Amino acid sequence: MKYDRILLISIDALSKKYEYLFEDYFTTKYDKYRSTATWTLPAHLNILCGIPFPKLFIVSRMKDYDKYKDYASNIPTIATLLRDFDFKSRAVTGGGFMSSFFGWGNDWDKWETTEDSRNEWCGEKILPKKNELLFLHTYYVHNWFHANAKMKEAFLETKNKLDAGLPIDQKKYRALLKEGEKEYAKRAAFLAKKLSWIKNINRHTLVILLSDHAELFFGVGSFHHGNLALKNKKIFYVPLLLKENTAQKTVVTDYMYDYLIPKLIFDKLELPFESVAKRVLRTNAELKNELAMIYHSRFWKLLAFLRKIKKNSLFFRWQSCRKQKLLANE
Repeated sequence: MKYDRILLISIDALSKKYEYLFEDYFTTKYDKYRSTATWTLPAHLNILCGIPFPKLFIVSRMKDYDKYKDYASNIPTIATLLRDFDFKSRAVTGGGFMSSFFGWGNDWDKWETTEDSRNEWCGEKILPKKNELLFLHTYYVHNWFHANAKMKEAFLETKNKLDAGLPIDQKKYRALLKEGEKEYAKRAAFLAKKLSWIKNINRHTLVILLSDHAELFFGVGSFHHGNLALKNKKIFYVPLLLKENTAQKTVVTDYMYDYLIPKLIFDKLELPFESVAKRVLRTNAELKNELAMIYHSRFWKLLAFLRKIKKNSLFFRWQSCRKQKLLANE
């Protein structure tokens, strides 16, 4: 096995435009990596499970979040796949759509979340142990509108009006876009600087940095993410960077998608890969065969038992005696 540690970092809402800030720490860049979702929950289901979830494509309003409760609880993730090869799994996430409320952590050895942004992981050095997958997730860049109370108020007012299809103050909107992108870029640069420790990480560690979706500041139809950014395909343009055990810099120009991340990890570890979907189908088939064998065995046991009862019954004995007498009289 080429690597015995995996570090998977997800910087929520990091656009490909700011990929250059992180490139120096990595050896491989996927130039045409694309997300297939515009918000956190489905994008990370794709990344960690390897299954596209088209029904979750459009984000719902907050009042509808309850219908996604425990959504991920019955879906095997890469943690289950790696457990077959004696890998443990640990996650440190920013909560929200990555919290246990939505079912995350059901098959992980440890899943830590925080709902307090002041305690959120924000680029601090945390390393995986031997034979461990460590998943680090942060909303720091995503939460650019938390910079100050005025910006947060302007953002929420604009977002709510756009969601409801109401008119907005264009002057205030343009100011929000300008100031918002400035704060966003500042946060991306800050996080990139804090992650400089990646450059000197253990050569036995495979490091992957990616994002779930981009963040847009182009105007109506191309603002923020989720259903407010569906008119601009750049919402799907996000970074995918790998630090491999080589000094050679590589740019991969083939198209690559978020739901292929589990296979990519297995390929880099030089381990045989079976997708979650195939695993579920195989497991169900094996269970079906096992149940069939059990029922088959029980059927013959039951038949033998009934025959035994029949032989020992008074009616059967009387019938046997009667047959013997009839044969004797003949």
